[in-house]
Amino acid sequence: MAAPPWIGAHVSAAGGVELAPARGAEIGATCMQVFTANQRQWEPRPLTDSQVEAWWELCPLNGIERVVVHASYLANMSAIEEDKLSKSRDAMILELERSQRLGVHGVVLHPGSHMGAGEDAGNRAVADSLSDVLERTEDLCGPLICGKKEEAVRILLENTAGQGSNLGWRFEHLADIRRHLKAEHRERVGTCLDTCHTFAAGYDISTKAGWNATWREFDDIVGLDTVGALHLNDSKRECGSRRDRHDGIGKGEIGETAFRMLMHDERFHHIPMALETPSGMEGWAEEIALLRDWAAVAAP
Repeated sequence: MAAPPWIGAHVSAAGGVELAPARGAEIGATCMQVFTANQRQWEPRPLTDSQVEAWWELCPLNGIERVVVHASYLANMSAIEEDKLSKSRDAMILELERSQRLGVHGVVLHPGSHMGAGEDAGNRAVADSLSDVLERTEDLCGPLICGKKEEAVRILLENTAGQGSNLGWRFEHLADIRRHLKAEHRERVGTCLDTCHTFAAGYDISTKAGWNATWREFDDIVGLDTVGALHLNDSKRECGSRRDRHDGIGKGEIGETAFRMLMHDERFHHIPMALETPSGMEGWAEEIALLRDWAAVAAP
C-alpha cells in the first residue's frame, strides 16, 4: 500500500519563514508545520513581500505540498481578562492574515483555557471569540499552496491532553464550539487531531480495537470530515494521564500499533501529518522513513 502522501514535521522558521521549506526537504518531508513568527510575541514583525515571494517559490521547489501554521501559544480564546481576550483575538486575526499571504492549508489553534469559568462557559467563549475573528476576516481569500481555487485559510481547533483548565480534551468540546458558531462560519473552522493528546485525554488508540472505536466516536460526535491536520506524537505518559508529554514514534505508551494503523487508514490519507516528537531533525528524518516503511507492509 502507498504511504499517505503528506508526512512531515514542525520545522523551524528561524531566520525567516522562507527558510523552512529547505529544512522540510532535508528530512524528506512532503508537508510541514511552522510558526510564521516568534510565537511568544503578541505583535510579530510583518512579513515582507520578498519573504512571501521566496516562500511561494521555495515550497514547490523543495517538494512541500501542504503546510499548516501553528498559532501563538499566547492566545487564549476563552480568556476571562478583557485585555488578554482582546489581544488573543487580535493576534489570531494577524495570524490569519499572515497565513493567507502564505497560502497555507490551515492555522492550528489550541481552543484555550476556561480559567475556572467551567467547560460549557469556556466552549461558548471560544465560539464567541472565533465568531469575532471570522467576522473581522470575512473578506480574506486567496490562492492556497494545495488548491486550484482561491479560498479562505481555515482555523483548525486542536484537541488537547486536558491539563489544568484546558478545553478541547473531550471530542464533545470541539463539537460544542463548532455548534455555537453561525452556520456560515462553521465551514472555516475545522479540527486538528494530535495522537498524544488523544491518548492522554483517555482515548486508548494503542490497540486495533481502540483505534477504530476512537475514530468512530470522533466521527459520530465531531465528524472526520472536519479534520484538516494531524500531529503525530507518541506519549510518555499513560492513557488518561491528561499530561501532554510527547515521545518518539513507537517509543512511548501508545506504541507502534497505532501509527502502523494510521499508515493504512485511508480515512486519513488526504490529511497532512506533522511530527512534533522531541526527536529533532535527524530523528524526524528517521521517523518519516519509518512511517513510510510501515505503509509498505501489511496492516497490523
